[in-house]
Amino acid sequence: MLHTMSRAGMTALMIAGVLTASVAGAAITGSGVDESWIGLQTDNIGATPSGIPYLTNIEPRPGQEHVPVDAVIRFDIVCDKEVDTNSIAITVDGVSATPELEQTEAGVSVEVTTEQGFTPESEVIVTVDACSVADEGGGFPWGDPSDDEEERCMETFSYSFFTEAPVNVPPRITIAGFGLSRLTEEQGGTLQILALTADDEDPSDVLSVRVYYDGLPTPILLHDDGRHGDFAANDNLFGCEIEVAAGFSKSAYLLQLRAFDRAGNPSEFWPYVTVAARAEAYARPPALPSYEEMMAVALFGDLGSENAARPQIHFGGYLDTDLDPASGGTFKLVAFADSPVGTMIASVELYAGSEPTGLLLQDNGAHGDFAAGDGVYGISLDIDTAIPSGSYLLSIVARDVMGRLSSPWPYVTIQ
Repeated sequence: MLHTMSRAGMTALMIAGVLTASVAGAAITGSGVDESWIGLQTDNIGATPSGIPYLTNIEPRPGQEHVPVDAVIRFDIVCDKEVDTNSIAITVDGVSATPELEQTEAGVSVEVTTEQGFTPESEVIVTVDACSVADEGGGFPWGDPSDDEEERCMETFSYSFFTEAPVNVPPRITIAGFGLSRLTEEQGGTLQILALTADDEDPSDVLSVRVYYDGLPTPILLHDDGRHGDFAANDNLFGCEIEVAAGFSKSAYLLQLRAFDRAGNPSEFWPYVTVAARAEAYARPPALPSYEEMMAVALFGDLGSENAARPQIHFGGYLDTDLDPASGGTFKLVAFADSPVGTMIASVELYAGSEPTGLLLQDNGAHGDFAAGDGVYGISLDIDTAIPSGSYLLSIVARDVMGRLSSPWPYVTIQ
């Protein structure tokens, strides 16, 4: 569902506060049977001589399936004598692991974290060795050395668990815009489109970016090969340059962009702000606009002889924006703006449709805008109120100290 955000809707975005959303964990209840024995090395209990360590409270449990790839291995080494911490040796998939150890009344609590995480959809094999501290009997010369008791070691304990299948997270378009494009009704011109992409699983997994119009795909593709105005190859900045013929009516046209990874997973449509529950974020069909979005350029100032001196917004995007319909979240917008004639930018303002909201993007290094005075303007809000699910279309306009207004981002303007 596509929204052009109203003033009432924008009020939600103006409410800044600390987000204290809590995640409720699912409680699992069973038959009341104590399952703390699961994974216990029973060979070392009962008939086994004392002084031999054994494992208990193993997590993930031996044989457990669908274990997250970033799980932490935990267990206790228990013994009726003191556990020799120097004797503890652990391997994970055949590689020696360095555990974190904590002494307890019963023995030693062990925690192993793998730096790179486990391989998805695989069996993880863990081995553990440990010994107890040797007792000193009478102690020579005060006692009989034969009373000294050597350390006792457990047999190597080996178990395994199985990791979950990889979660295929779709790519994102973080920042995009039309660069130095200047198009006129009389002469046409060169349309430059640039889009910076991201993929949380693998940045190199983004395969292509396609241009859409009115929600329908066009033949226009952006490339990341360093030959389409995209600066360098394989830097996740996709681009294209298109020669636009004369004759297009003066107006502001909305193009949409969509990135695809190698598995064919699509990103959300740029330039919309998507509000979706986390469980829906990757599963639901993307929101398609149902009609052509156009904005009269006249709403944003005179298209007279000073056109060439008007400020420009080259790029913009919703970095780190994460909004949940129930609890709100973080709204962050950045944009790069300047003046082609070097005139100072007085303000960059957020618009809802063609109406100003009074919310200004700042270039002081304190609003998610990187560094002060670098031409990157930003606004960052913590929203602690509910927002209806959907895809919202916002725009921004820059004003210079002479009062000249830019064309609205994220539109392609024909002057």
